[in-house]
Amino acid sequence: MSIVSNERHSLYLIPMIQRDQEVRNLASEEEENIDKKNQRRIRRLTDGICC
Repeated sequence: MSIVSNERHSLYLIPMIQRDQEVRNLASEEEENIDKKNQRRIRRLTDGICC
């Protein structure tokens, strides 16, 4: 490959990599939010229960 074709390839590749990272970040944020909601739900259910 020539330098020009490598540069063209990277121009297409970099936005795809950035998009994939953003998708992964959004997915992990969504998982964290679900975990927090579940923790709150469990706390509400167990609130007032004495062992």
